[in-house]
Amino acid sequence: VVLSQQNEVFDSTKSGTSTPSLPKSGTSIPTPTTEQSSTWVIENTGMQIKYVQTKANLKKCLSSNEILNGTGEGLCAIDCEGVPDSLDLIQIATLPQQAGSLITIYVIDCTMIGIELVCNSILPLLQ
Repeated sequence: VVLSQQNEVFDSTKSGTSTPSLPKSGTSIPTPTTEQSSTWVIENTGMQIKYVQTKANLKKCLSSNEILNGTGEGLCAIDCEGVPDSLDLIQIATLPQQAGSLITIYVIDCTMIGIELVCNSILPLLQ
């Protein structure tokens, strides 16, 4: 698997190189700023992954993706993590109808943004 983030490329097939990992349990995670976002492009697959963890980043993603904001045509798949006890993450994969478009997978962190805000924000997609 080859992932690139901004100007770095991670290739798990090469010795001595590994993909980024989650922090170990008990370590502190810096508080995200409104400008902070994470995007990875999975090389040679036509897919990108966007981790959404702030209100500002959620708004930016919704305004830039016509499938998410309910104004465009394309394919969409939704998966939720944490249910039925809570709603921790919503993963939404979109593929616009335009030829050559990337599949974009949004991993929306409801624990950081707030469940009600996230659900209200994606309501046009669900209607």
